[in-house]
Amino acid sequence: MNTKHLITFVTFAKKKSFLKTSMELHYAESTLAEHITSLERELGVKLIEAGSRGSRLTKAGEAFLPRAEEILGMWREVQQQMAKMSGIQSIRIISAESLALNMMPPIYREFLQKYENIPLSISNGLPSTFCDQLKNHDVDIAFGYYWGKLPKDKYECIRICQDELVFFVSPSHRLARRSLVKLEDFADEMFLFTKRDSVYYEEANKLFKSSGMNLNTSFFIDSAELIKKYVSDSRHIGFLARSTLKNEIESGSLVCLEFDGPSMMIDIVAVTLLKSNQEPMIQELIHIAGKYAL
Repeated sequence: MNTKHLITFVTFAKKKSFLKTSMELHYAESTLAEHITSLERELGVKLIEAGSRGSRLTKAGEAFLPRAEEILGMWREVQQQMAKMSGIQSIRIISAESLALNMMPPIYREFLQKYENIPLSISNGLPSTFCDQLKNHDVDIAFGYYWGKLPKDKYECIRICQDELVFFVSPSHRLARRSLVKLEDFADEMFLFTKRDSVYYEEANKLFKSSGMNLNTSFFIDSAELIKKYVSDSRHIGFLARSTLKNEIESGSLVCLEFDGPSMMIDIVAVTLLKSNQEPMIQELIHIAGKYAL
């Protein structure tokens, strides 16, 4: 019996809505329906039926609910027991700020639902410092945008998904209404970056140098959130991962430029020391992260 299917069923019983269940578990409603259908097929009974006021549990579903909760409870006890046997009392995590704000919260939420007795110690930082923090055993795992080649005899680098790097401006910027922006349109523009050694600056600088152009920047701000704020209130151009800008693009406070140039994709990775990646709870955290790929 698939525990994901049981979690979907129990969550629906509590939320009494596929929409609310979808928001809680971060699955599409079609995926939730597949979970329930598979569970019904396995049990040979109908668990949820459509009613005049929406979907609801059948009598069989109501009878099965306490059993499903019992099975999940036993499964989590086993997981926690195995976690204790692995020697991990807590997991220390560091991530890039933009991932901490957008990608990581549902990952942490699902992990803590499964392993409520294993605390997470969470911090944000610059990917350029992650290897040192791992090497010094200050953290157990790091999540960030791929920041360069890592020694394979020391670190394990696991690709989670990809994100796109994009240029963005305030709605009042002269380039905001262009249907297509070329690299030469940036010739006299000023840019904002998080750090000179950040992946954003390195990728943009590489792009400009390949065309014999200079990348103009007046100052650096050690925060993606502050960069978005400064760009929205100024004539500067920002350069960040698309997922970082989702809320601002939807609200219209920032405009993502359609760039007439190469698509710039960047890997989001999880990095551990070689020994650490064998810990069951580290593996589970990485597995959960893969479910929430952007």
